[in-house]
Amino acid sequence: MDSSLPRLWLSRLSPDGMRKERAGIDRRPWLVLGVLGILLAGAYFYFSPKQPTPSPGPVEEEIFLATDCSQDVTKGLNRLVARADEGSTILLEPLGCYRVDGTISVEDKRNLTIEGNGATLDGSRVPGERSRRHIRVRGGADLTMRNFTILGSRCAQPPCEGPGLSEMERQHGIAVENVAGMLIERMTIKNVWGDFIYISQKGEGERPSDVVVADSYFRNSGRQGIAPSGVVRLEVRNNVLVDAGRSVFDFESEGGGATDVLLVDNDIVRPDNATLNVGCADRGTGVPLNEGPIVLTGNRIYQGMLQVDTACGGQEELSEQLNVVVEDNTDNLDGEPAESASIGAPTARGSSGSGT
Repeated sequence: MDSSLPRLWLSRLSPDGMRKERAGIDRRPWLVLGVLGILLAGAYFYFSPKQPTPSPGPVEEEIFLATDCSQDVTKGLNRLVARADEGSTILLEPLGCYRVDGTISVEDKRNLTIEGNGATLDGSRVPGERSRRHIRVRGGADLTMRNFTILGSRCAQPPCEGPGLSEMERQHGIAVENVAGMLIERMTIKNVWGDFIYISQKGEGERPSDVVVADSYFRNSGRQGIAPSGVVRLEVRNNVLVDAGRSVFDFESEGGGATDVLLVDNDIVRPDNATLNVGCADRGTGVPLNEGPIVLTGNRIYQGMLQVDTACGGQEELSEQLNVVVEDNTDNLDGEPAESASIGAPTARGSSGSGT
């Protein structure tokens, strides 16, 4: 055979004669080149700079809340509040009904608004524990709650069957603790075992300050109406307060008393106890309780008398020891203001006054 011809392999296949022979070219050089190419490509990818793999971003949880009071949404609302950023507004469903068997907690939030749109937080379905607050606000600054109803589990027409007041008296409508700036307006709070609104300093936190309660309707509390302690600059104006179980405005001596308080232009119906009760630091030793005045003025009392009580020995000591001013109030009025009488236009932030 001529050696100058390319080498061919002849393969005799299948004795049936369908394919008599197969010709092929020697592929060994190409195989070597292919292996070398694979090795070079692998080396390139192995030694070349690696681009970092992007990590997946946070997955935002969708929160679905029943707005017909068909199920308890306490946990869902708390998750919604907890993840709200500074400057956020939480919008409740217009006229929605949110069943809340526990406590809604607002902790260390700044510039947060809860806009109720006429919704209801219904806490009446279960009695709850003694220390349940329907809403507890702790720390933070520049907060607003507006235009929704809080229903407690106390019966609407006392005397109530079931648990006694001592077992339930800390179930406040809203508890405000160590907050620097809060507006509560156009709210309705009914049938709570504790106070309508409780304002206090807790632990080593700052004293609560710059709190405004305005244009709201409160009815049927087991304990006090508005109960501040240790507050600095508080204004309570143009509210209707009906059937407070004890004192309508109750200033406790804990927390250093109160500074710059104005209680003005409120309608008070059937006060069961004092219109204004002021505790005394050091049990009447002559040490003034309040750094600035508590002013009770321009209020109207229906179906009851104006009564001011102190734990310091009587009204004769009010001006000197407790720094309290009571003037231009009217009592023994007939009738009762309508629930809508207190609801006014939204208040611009920063419009609060002082008791001076």
